[in-house]
Amino acid sequence: MRKGGIRVSRKKVLVVEDSADWHKIWRDQLDGQVLIISALTVQEGERMFMEHPDFCAIVMDACVPGHTPTTLFLTSEIRETFQGPMIAVSSISEYREELVEAGCNHSCPKEDLSRRLMEILHLEPVHAH
Repeated sequence: MRKGGIRVSRKKVLVVEDSADWHKIWRDQLDGQVLIISALTVQEGERMFMEHPDFCAIVMDACVPGHTPTTLFLTSEIRETFQGPMIAVSSISEYREELVEAGCNHSCPKEDLSRRLMEILHLEPVHAH
């Protein structure tokens, strides 16, 4: 991304979510304001976190994959060294609460993630073209 001839690097956000559809929705809604690094499995999320130490935020779904929480251990493991915002996303409020207990410091339903992420990272809203 360029601004006045100067290269501006986008903030990197790790998104651990097993639905590729949600990754696409969030990318479209955020319109390039952040660089989303996608992890579709817990193992991929752990690897991406190790390979990219410069994330500005981490988004964590509870059930990756399936219908029972599988990311609680990874959330607490990441929180040991990551000081930035971690956002719990799930359509089930109890799962979001479990992720907050494991180390997330924000939470929201999946459909509110783009707006919430922009608030947390102090980004300007994207205007429709």
